Amino acid sequence: MSAAHELLERGYSVKIYERQQVPGGKSRSFGYEPAPDQAPVGAGQALAAPALHKQRTVQANDAPIDAADLRPGLPAEHGFRFFPGFYRHITDVMRRTPRLDGKGCVADDLVNAREVAIAREDGEVIKVPTDVIHKPWLIRRLISAIERSDTGLSYEDLTLFTSRIWQVMTSCEARRIAEYERIGWWQFIEGDGRVPLSPAFCRYFGNLTRSLVAAQPHLASTRTNGDILVQLVIDLFNPASAPDRVLNGPTNEVWIHPWIQHLKSKYENKFEYYLDVTVTRFECSVEENAIKSATIKPSIEGEVPTRIVKCDRHRAFVEPVHLDSVVIADHYISAIPVERMAPLVSKSMEKCDPNLHWLDYLKESVQWMNGIVFYLKEDVSIAEGHVIHIDPPTALTSILQAQFWKNISLINYGNGNVTATLSVDISNWEELLDEKIEIHAIPRLVWDQIKSTVNVNGEQILKDDNLQYWSLDPAIQEIHAECGSVKDKHKAKVQAVNNILKLSNSEPLLVNTIDSWRLRPYPDSRIKNFFLASDYVRTSTDLATMEGANEAARRAVNAILDYDKSRSKRARVWALRQIWFLAPFRWRDRRRFDQGRIWTDPVPWLPHIVPPLWNAARWLLMVPKHAGSAGSGRSLDIRTKPSLERESGGG
Repeated sequence: MSAAHELLERGYSVKIYERQQVPGGKSRSFGYEPAPDQAPVGAGQALAAPALHKQRTVQANDAPIDAADLRPGLPAEHGFRFFPGFYRHITDVMRRTPRLDGKGCVADDLVNAREVAIAREDGEVIKVPTDVIHKPWLIRRLISAIERSDTGLSYEDLTLFTSRIWQVMTSCEARRIAEYERIGWWQFIEGDGRVPLSPAFCRYFGNLTRSLVAAQPHLASTRTNGDILVQLVIDLFNPASAPDRVLNGPTNEVWIHPWIQHLKSKYENKFEYYLDVTVTRFECSVEENAIKSATIKPSIEGEVPTRIVKCDRHRAFVEPVHLDSVVIADHYISAIPVERMAPLVSKSMEKCDPNLHWLDYLKESVQWMNGIVFYLKEDVSIAEGHVIHIDPPTALTSILQAQFWKNISLINYGNGNVTATLSVDISNWEELLDEKIEIHAIPRLVWDQIKSTVNVNGEQILKDDNLQYWSLDPAIQEIHAECGSVKDKHKAKVQAVNNILKLSNSEPLLVNTIDSWRLRPYPDSRIKNFFLASDYVRTSTDLATMEGANEAARRAVNAILDYDKSRSKRARVWALRQIWFLAPFRWRDRRRFDQGRIWTDPVPWLPHIVPPLWNAARWLLMVPKHAGSAGSGRSLDIRTKPSLERESGGG
């Protein structure tokens, strides 16, 4: 969609072939319908009822729409949407996309989440305001939240973690690529055993990468993880930015459908969007160094693909089409994820572009990060934003959606017996796979884990009798057939695991593992009419997100314009932000890097001034000092003299 938007604005004709029955890729939302005989989930019941997903498409013809199609299914999704302030590519497109009613643009449907919360099993939920830069009066609330947290973190713990963020901020780009790309994040923050770390440090900072990018901390690249954390820090202190934004409605309703309708109405004869189509082959000519055609087939055997005619808020109107199995075009853009693209790379394509060979290795750098939605009879209050549940081994992150969907009444969805949704991302599926958890038991397990971190100190926020239904991402499936012999090592490993566990995931997430940058291709391949616009190609964003995919699409479009010698304006591309006043420190580090020397702290005295500044702020704002509660470990003592004996290298 991102590439189509840019190309259509520059006079190209575009056809999109989507594997799913619902537009939007991994960003899509869809409708969930309980089975007719499915009873609501009550206290003590197992969550064993199968999830049925109602696709938000109806036949576009002159016949009246059935009343059942007029009522949308309950909002479900692959995973909740998160728009941090450093997202600029995707929000730029949203500003250029009008709402369906023509009043304003899609970007106007982004609303700020006011806080981020940490839920744990041994204490109350820690709620940290994120809008301090715009509302200075929240500083007192921020300091109070940290003082009252009873995390067991010491000043040395916080100094160690923040010093590593500081190191990334003051390191030159060359060092990040040459050194930090080859270092695991856990090793970088001295979690490899060189320095004894407190249990509190491991508890709060060890699971951070799992919750954010579904990556094990010892496998995640320090370059990627560090750069993204720096962007989040900049968001917190940037007056022109919003640290955490979410949509004010289900994704397809307020974003994807208006986007498609805008392109269909404005470029009616130049834009086609097909659903239920899978690409099976690219025919490549070595002599011409070009893709000659692409072979497609229906995604579901025996079904006929459809074409989107128009979209309204709740549904896409489609009509069946009979497509030729061979697609011929001037240019081909692949937005296929790496685990599906790698098997499509033929020997002839590798001869034209040897870099494509590395996709076969890159496809192994995927993890599972799929969601589940719990539907509640009555709304509850946990936090005004995202919640990180640090204790469950499944690495859960959640958000209550209804508080942001002010103009949406959920009683108009499904059977009318739901008023709120709790959307959850599960980032550590290895825990479920290792324990051989069956698919019908996953919702109950996740629900109980969330309750264990929210219902503390005698408070019952989430109750079993408030839970009505659940919807697990349909990408997670049970498989029953035994797999035969497989020559491909990666496929054999994955299938062997799935045979034992009977679980498969058709939509995993790419994780930027240690030293994987060199395996990633450029958006413009060496095949002259073949381009890549997916989240695994080389971009400044350097993270498998919709922002990274949008940047890749823009770079692919610019490569097409260059190839065609077009005089059209190139799609704008942004680099990750840097803190401008730290430029002298990065320049100093570049000189040290060129001389073959390690990074050293340019202001080693900085940690010494933090304790008196913190205590002064606490005194001025009259925030009382809170002692650690019994059994909570060490409380944060900002007066503790920081240990400076730890080695400051790390690079």
